[in-house]
Amino acid sequence: MGDSLENEKLVDASEDAREQDVEARDSAREQNDEVTPSGAPVARAGTFCVMLVEDNSFVSELFRHAVRKFQYELGEYEKHDLVMAQTGLEALRILESTRPDVVILDHYLPGITGCALIRRIRSMPGHEQTPILMISMGGNDVRREALESGASLYMDKPVLLTQLLTTLRTLTAREHACH
Repeated sequence: MGDSLENEKLVDASEDAREQDVEARDSAREQNDEVTPSGAPVARAGTFCVMLVEDNSFVSELFRHAVRKFQYELGEYEKHDLVMAQTGLEALRILESTRPDVVILDHYLPGITGCALIRRIRSMPGHEQTPILMISMGGNDVRREALESGASLYMDKPVLLTQLLTTLRTLTAREHACH
């Protein structure tokens, strides 16, 4: 009978430990933290930052949604930042103090064109290799100028969400392969 009571205590303690593990795992998931099968938090790198330079608020909102979805997929980062600018000059000011992991921009911006912005970004210390994605309606002439200016990739508008996500995955895979 003493063994039976001792076994019940062990079962209760084991069930309590399992419940605590489940609660910790659920709590971590609620905070968008991944956990290992044992319930321990997954170690993550610092912050993944995307800069979006777009003056059209509707397009900007669509891209913002895609970027947030993409960042959610990047489980190895502790935090995600989305830095937004509406003009090329605003983007340059921000880039003086920010090092985004990816820059997404339009060609047709107030002040300076996207291609001029790319050339300026490429001349800034620390931004020589930053992946830059231009998404615009400029056609082949703008595509050629963007790539010659230093864009990593060019996409024609309109862009499907799935295309943008695939392109962002490609850009970041290239970036990680280079380091």
